Amino acid sequence: MNLRRSSGRRFKPNTAGVGLFLGILCFIMLVAILILVILNFSELSSHDSYHQRPEEADRLEFLQQQINNLTEKTEKTKNTTAGFCSSSDWIEVNRKCFYIAPFGVTRSWEKSRDDCRDRGGRLVTIQNRAKLLLLGRFYRRAWIGLSDRGIEGTWEWEDGTPLVGQTSSELWCSLERRTERQSGEEREQQEMSEPATNPPAAAAASTVAATSFPGTTLSLPLGLEVFRTYSGVLITLEIVFGGLVWILVASSNVPVPLLQGWVMFVSVTAFFLSSAYLTLLITGLADRINIDWNVIDVLYHFVALLFYFAAFVLEAATTAANKGTQFISMPNGTQVLMCIPFPAGNVFTILNGPQYSINVAATIFSFFVTLCYGCSMLMGFKRWRM
Repeated sequence: MNLRRSSGRRFKPNTAGVGLFLGILCFIMLVAILILVILNFSELSSHDSYHQRPEEADRLEFLQQQINNLTEKTEKTKNTTAGFCSSSDWIEVNRKCFYIAPFGVTRSWEKSRDDCRDRGGRLVTIQNRAKLLLLGRFYRRAWIGLSDRGIEGTWEWEDGTPLVGQTSSELWCSLERRTERQSGEEREQQEMSEPATNPPAAAAASTVAATSFPGTTLSLPLGLEVFRTYSGVLITLEIVFGGLVWILVASSNVPVPLLQGWVMFVSVTAFFLSSAYLTLLITGLADRINIDWNVIDVLYHFVALLFYFAAFVLEAATTAANKGTQFISMPNGTQVLMCIPFPAGNVFTILNGPQYSINVAATIFSFFVTLCYGCSMLMGFKRWRM
């Protein structure tokens, strides 16, 4: 305890006034930052739109020329192949005619084979990737002209060629024979389908074609160019202000360890995660990781916003609840420096003037970090929707 002599006048800081002043200051700064962000977005959009008009005009002219060229080639192709296929029900691909059964029409393998023979053809024989891709465009499942009806276990196409070589080793991903009984007869079914966790039946090269792995989705530039974007600047501010919150909270006596311990956890975790994210962008490693970075960006900043907002509220409440110190006049004329119990009776505030100021600064910087994470989330959401 510190002893001071005075005229017996009690000193008590006006924490309500300080809290009101900080609240008004934070609100004014929030409104000002939002106005600046909106104005910068509007100006940037107008600037980009103005400079992109000539480029878009040139691009449109180029695309129109390409369309005209393709139209001419299509007309020439139609004139060349007109009458090649005997019926409009057939489609012509590379000087070959294919008949695709209408959707909803289902038959057994034997009936499908007979129907093709009645039309003067046979069930499709897949010996190259182009034909396989063609079939995969129309059906998830289709009968193909492959069976082992001649010799059990020896697969042959309808034209008599065996399933060997490139077709077997490169095009086919899985093959299974499924036996069903219908009308007392055994039939064998091969299916062409899209990939699944357990691929059903025979999945050919169309499975490979239909299997698409999403490439890296990243709208932010890589390298030092990231600092020329609003998002890059905001991430940098998240790291700088977050580091200050970490330092300030760590250097202050903690009146309520549980509450300010949460502030410390949030500030340290967000500091390292934002630093790692910015490092991936600067070094270009983000482009080598095959994930949707736009979604990751939005989710990360949304979670960080929630956590930091909670940390800001707790830090502000803890600082405001701490009344600091006050002097109580003793009967002998001296004043004794006393501490206010918080919560009642078990934890005592020990913040002196400088420590109280440190917690106020930590509250202000945590507000700025929360604001930065909110703006980053909104900008990331805008990039994700584009």
